[in-house]
Amino acid sequence: MLWAARFQKKILRIFQNSEHIYFQLLNRELEASTDLVRISQNVFCLMSVPPWVKWQNYLMYLEQAYDLELGDDDDDEDEYLDYTDHVGRYVKIISEELGLSVSEANLSVYTARDTSFWTQARERYDAKTLRWIEALIAEEVSFYLPEIGAAYLARATVNHAASLAMRYVHAHSSGAKKLLSDVPQDFLGLIWIEGVAYFGSKIINHKRKTDTIADIKASLSSRGPSDLGKEALQLALAQKMHELMVITGVPQHRLQARPRKKWSYLLAANLLGGMLGERLYGGYRKKLISPLTILSFIKKSVDSESFNVAYYDILEVVESLPAPFHSKREKL
Repeated sequence: MLWAARFQKKILRIFQNSEHIYFQLLNRELEASTDLVRISQNVFCLMSVPPWVKWQNYLMYLEQAYDLELGDDDDDEDEYLDYTDHVGRYVKIISEELGLSVSEANLSVYTARDTSFWTQARERYDAKTLRWIEALIAEEVSFYLPEIGAAYLARATVNHAASLAMRYVHAHSSGAKKLLSDVPQDFLGLIWIEGVAYFGSKIINHKRKTDTIADIKASLSSRGPSDLGKEALQLALAQKMHELMVITGVPQHRLQARPRKKWSYLLAANLLGGMLGERLYGGYRKKLISPLTILSFIKKSVDSESFNVAYYDILEVVESLPAPFHSKREKL
């Protein structure tokens, strides 16, 4: 018996995203700060998404699967699933949360299967911009085209749909007139749009987490010299250092990175925008930054020649807010 007890197995059980536990945390206002709940000595529950995000992701998956089944029997484009209602619902929630009046009546959401999207794009954009749009689609990036009022959804997930909804809200609130595609000139504008989109997605899914400077450094240290994406990581790190120098009183400091690939600017903007949006949302949720200040930021036009100055003014406020976490992996 002693021999059997010595080699007895210890079982660790980990559950995920219990609705019952989530609403218990919600009643105690702990839902945003709790990622892991200990139920008993060897039983835990990982809380990585709110219940409605899980439900909505599953609903979109089911609708997408049903849509594919229709496509097998009928190639009529009219049978394809329209995600406009999904994104429009988030437009309404985000607008009401921020006290904005943005109608979803003119919203049109397209996916890669909508040939009418390309028909409109080819009629409006030159070859250079079309190549940029093709790259966005190839890399599964959701985006909004102000010139033709078309929203492109890359993936049928809550995070993508919520980010796209915020891009639409931001474009209408700021009076955006064009797609930013000219880098490095538009780099700061791209970072800001990514930051705003991430901020909006956090209103829908407050459990979403982004990379941090620590994560970027860790990714860089594990990559070889020829790894894809290393240039973007280096640019993101250099831009972050440049921003800190500028807002701490060294305006003449120059960015210590010159990527060869234009696509590196967008990848870096996505990383930096996520960090900016995370900190902005954290300050908003903790009431460290007022809704009126948030609105003033969102309404700034990225098309303006003076936006680069406005960007650093915004950044000075955002950097004064506490960082929500040092790494998105730290709590586990």
